Amino acid sequence: PTTMRLKQLESLLEDVEPFREPNNELEQYPTGAHLAACVLAEAHARGDVEGRVVADLGVGGGVLAIASLLSGARRVVGVDVDPGALELCRDNCDAFEPALRPTLRLGSIPEDVARWNADPSAMAAADEADEERRRRD
Repeated sequence: PTTMRLKQLESLLEDVEPFREPNNELEQYPTGAHLAACVLAEAHARGDVEGRVVADLGVGGGVLAIASLLSGARRVVGVDVDPGALELCRDNCDAFEPALRPTLRLGSIPEDVARWNADPSAMAAADEADEERRRRD
């Protein structure tokens, strides 16, 4: 990636915590730091990351979402059906200085994602609900 070298990105991603007890029924398999850095390097080379909105479907611990933000994505939306995965992703993002802030959504794929794409007001309402939750926390 332009914003940082592959090895530097991989090194930063090595600290991202994976699931402690993955749910095989939800296919919660960790994406390693090396694979995530390589995937992002390829996507970045194609012009698909820097300044763009990136969706991480099945965000899990957030390694691809984090890699996207570190590689210059304008916004990252992480979606997962497991609330525990979103919490893990949030914790992993908070570990960075400054903390990284992807937009995280509890939802099924592709039903909720299709609804958000078809109705931008549904995504805006979800954004507002997230902001309200952050203010309360």
